[in-house]
Amino acid sequence: MAVSEETRNKIKKAHLGKELSDSTKKKMRLAHSESAKKVSIESTVYPSLAEASRQLGIKENALRYRLKSMSKKFSEWYYLSDDRDLGKAKPVSIDNCYYPSINMARKFLKISSTALLYRLSSDKYPEYKYVS
Repeated sequence: MAVSEETRNKIKKAHLGKELSDSTKKKMRLAHSESAKKVSIESTVYPSLAEASRQLGIKENALRYRLKSMSKKFSEWYYLSDDRDLGKAKPVSIDNCYYPSINMARKFLKISSTALLYRLSSDKYPEYKYVS
């Protein structure tokens, strides 16, 4: 539901200058840490993209680009699946090689997600299949 500019300004005024309590800050940090995706960059695991950005001195959007890149230069840069993502990940088998997710297969094979999904659904590529 969209709110009017006037409503947004009222909300902004109500919160402007208020100091958050330590318990509120702690709850916000906990909520963020639970929703943050872990990343692996050249064998080093970071709890979040923001933390990797701080430690490496690289802007988050540059890190995001590199993590999604199919360039050989960034093949050791990827998002890690954790327990909450395992239910979403679809394991695949390609040429009798097992990949825990479509994204990992895509990165390893250096092909686009669209091409990989097409091959998984096509009868022309019997060696590309979902693992049950």
